[in-house]
Amino acid sequence: MTIRYVGATEQQRERMDESQKIIRKCIKDKRAKIPPPLLEELKDMLDDKRTVIEVEVKKDEQLGFPEPSQGNWAHWGSGGGRYIEINSRCFDPWTKKGKEKPPRLTAVLLHEMVHIAGGNELDAESFENILVSEKDGAVPPSKEDEKEFRDCKYCGVYVSMNRKTRRVSFPGTEDTSRAITPSAPRVTVGTLKREQEAPAKKK
Repeated sequence: MTIRYVGATEQQRERMDESQKIIRKCIKDKRAKIPPPLLEELKDMLDDKRTVIEVEVKKDEQLGFPEPSQGNWAHWGSGGGRYIEINSRCFDPWTKKGKEKPPRLTAVLLHEMVHIAGGNELDAESFENILVSEKDGAVPPSKEDEKEFRDCKYCGVYVSMNRKTRRVSFPGTEDTSRAITPSAPRVTVGTLKREQEAPAKKK
């Protein structure tokens, strides 16, 4: 894809270019199970130079979070149409519950690409966590994400999730249309882990 950067430094542009390479490698991995319609969309975004996506880097205060030190780390980015908004914090390590975590850039970029491809939060969280490693910024779904999963009855545009086993799957077919018969055999993408809850404090 051709990215039109807005508000990004030269170093941030280079980092986003590197993230694209990682994502391209992830989706081309033969072991990766990706629904054909989504795979086509992601390939077009990455390989079709005619696809122009505007990526704007913003700071917390520009995103409505003036006090990130208060622990509001939830808004990492957003995406829709041909536009992706990236929080500048995605480029740096971050801390959660006292532990330092790797920069989230690659995972967030893929997550928002899935949204651009028409996927809902279940789709985006599934492929962020199953295709991208923790060292490249993937994190389990938050409590807010889990609420969205319940609201959509654990069904995304591309995948569905078994509520009990957390198994994510899609109908196995080579048909690239979205009109897939319910009787098609399921292909397992992977298992979507829950966010680890903090251990109870000892009294």
